Amino acid sequence: MNDILNFKKRNKKLLLWGIITAILSIITFTLITKDGGYNSKGIYIPSSIAQNLKSSLITFLIAIPILSLILGLLFSLIPYKKLEYSQKYIRTSLLSLLIINCLCVLIIIINFYLRSNRIEDREEIIDKYKTELYSYKDSSILYSDEAVKEFESKHDTVEVSNKYSPKLNFCEFKIDSIIRDYSTTYYRHGINKLSFDKSMLEIGKELKILNIKLMEYKSYGLYINE
Repeated sequence: MNDILNFKKRNKKLLLWGIITAILSIITFTLITKDGGYNSKGIYIPSSIAQNLKSSLITFLIAIPILSLILGLLFSLIPYKKLEYSQKYIRTSLLSLLIINCLCVLIIIINFYLRSNRIEDREEIIDKYKTELYSYKDSSILYSDEAVKEFESKHDTVEVSNKYSPKLNFCEFKIDSIIRDYSTTYYRHGINKLSFDKSMLEIGKELKILNIKLMEYKSYGLYINE
C-alpha cells in the first residue's frame, strides 16, 4: 500500500515538474526567439511575441505531450520492478515529458547565446554584398559624370556614348549579378527575410541615386549600347 502511495506521489512530482518546465519553455521561447520562419505554404512569417506565443503553446501544450505519450507506450515495454504496464506507462510518459521540456529549455538558451554571433556573421555578409554593389554604383556615377563633362566640351554624342557605354554596361551587369546572387542565396548564409528586406531597402535608396545620374546622362542625348 505504501509503495503505491509513494509511486503516486512521485508521479505527481513528475507531473508538477513537467508543468513547470513546460511553462518555462513557453516563456523562454516566446521572449527569446527572434527569428521568423516559413509556414506550410512557404510564406515567411516574421518573428513577433504573438506568433512566438502561438507556436510555443502548440508545441509545449500539444505536440510534446503527445510525443511523450507515444514514447511512454514504447518505454513501458521495458521490465521495471515488476510494475504493471499501466503504472510504467504513466511514469515513463511523465519522465519523457520532463526530459523533453528540459532539453527544449536548454536548446533555447544555447541558441540565445549563439544568436549574437550569428547576427554578427549575417551583418558581415550583408556588408560584403553592399560594399561590392556600392563600389560599382559609385563607378557608374563617376563614369556618367565624366561622360557629361566630356560631352559639354566635345558635343559629340556618338563618340562620348561609345566611349562610356561599355563601362556603364559593365557596372550595370555587375550590379544586377550581385543583387541576383544576394536574392537567391541570402538564406543559405543564415540571413533571415526581415534582415534581407531591410538591406534591400537600403540598396534601393542607393540605386535611386544612380538612376537619377543615368537619367541626367541620357538627358544630354547620350545613350548606353545594349
